[in-house]
Amino acid sequence: MYITFDGKRFEVYHGETVLTVARREGIDIPALCFSGEAAVHPPTSCLVCLVKVAGRFVPACATSVADGMSVESETDEVHQMRRSALELLLSDHISTCQTCGEGRKKCKLLRYMSKYKADRNKWNSGQKIEDDSHFPSSAKCIKCGICVAVSPALTFIGRGNNLRVERIDNGQTAIDNERLSRACPTAAIVSEERYHFRQSESGQNFADAKGGGTP
Repeated sequence: MYITFDGKRFEVYHGETVLTVARREGIDIPALCFSGEAAVHPPTSCLVCLVKVAGRFVPACATSVADGMSVESETDEVHQMRRSALELLLSDHISTCQTCGEGRKKCKLLRYMSKYKADRNKWNSGQKIEDDSHFPSSAKCIKCGICVAVSPALTFIGRGNNLRVERIDNGQTAIDNERLSRACPTAAIVSEERYHFRQSESGQNFADAKGGGTP
């Protein structure tokens, strides 16, 4: 079975997605809500992995290959769609990178923003402040949902501008912080020993990310 990427022909296998083929063949398709773990289904929420297939824009992470498929990935039109998706995600992200430190090296958002020349202030009010007391960091989280897909202890709470990631229990379920850190495309989750979660809409109580207790 074969598909073409921007005119180049590649052999593919049943069950693969456009994105997994691209990763295997060294084709750089951006992806923020994709962990690479076979057991974790991507949320398809970031939409920066858009490609064009049969005249339609589709997420590469969730599009299964088919024999004879023709994929457009490096056209101006596709790049514009990815740029627009990035600019929408940046509206949820702090407008400066002051406290990320080593996190900047792993920030996929920063790398793709540079590659696709996304305007970080197009939809960003610039009013967010850095607050690492919440997990993930509320100013750095772009609501891509990959941490929720990776960890059964996490879920989304709220709507619109109030959407955020929270624990679904009282801190009883252990959190694999290293795994979450690898999956997170920004510095919203970094490899440190302790994090705290807001436990309710009121945000008055906190529990240790490793499984219990209050500070």
